[in-house]
Amino acid sequence: MKSRLVQIKVFTLIQIIKIHREKILFIASGGVQYLLDIGLFVILVFAIGNNMHINVVSRFGAGIAGFYINGYIVFKSLKGQSLPQIAKAALRFILLLGFMTIISSVLLSFFVNLSSLYFILAKGIIEIVLAILSFFIQKYVVYSFSAKKTQHF
Repeated sequence: MKSRLVQIKVFTLIQIIKIHREKILFIASGGVQYLLDIGLFVILVFAIGNNMHINVVSRFGAGIAGFYINGYIVFKSLKGQSLPQIAKAALRFILLLGFMTIISSVLLSFFVNLSSLYFILAKGIIEIVLAILSFFIQKYVVYSFSAKKTQHF
C-alpha cells in the first residue's frame, strides 16, 4: 500500500514538473540572471560606490546570459531560427531590457543616498518584482515568432 502511494506521489510530481516546465526553467534562469546581476552590482558598488550607472552595467551583463538561456532552453524559440529571426528577438529583448533597466534605475534612484547595504537590498527587491513582469513580456513578445503552442501561466 505504501509503495503504491509513493508511486502516485512521484507520478504526480513528474506531471506537475512537465506541466510547469517552462515556469520552473524561467525561475531557474531568472535565478542565474539575478545572481549575475546582483553579483556584478555588489562588486561595482564596493569598487565605485553608489552610482546609478552600475545598475545599467549589471543588468545588461546579466541580460546577455538571460537572452541565450531563455531563448534556447526555457522557451526553446531560438532553436532552428534563422539569423534574422534571432536578431529580431535580440532587438526585442534589448528593448525590453532597456525599458526594465529604466524602471529599475528610476526606482533605485530613491535609494541611492542610503548606505550600501540598503541600496543593494532595494536593488534585490526591485529586480524580483520586475522578473515577474518580464516572464510574460518575454514569453508573448520577445520569443513570439515560434509556432509552438505554449501553456498560459
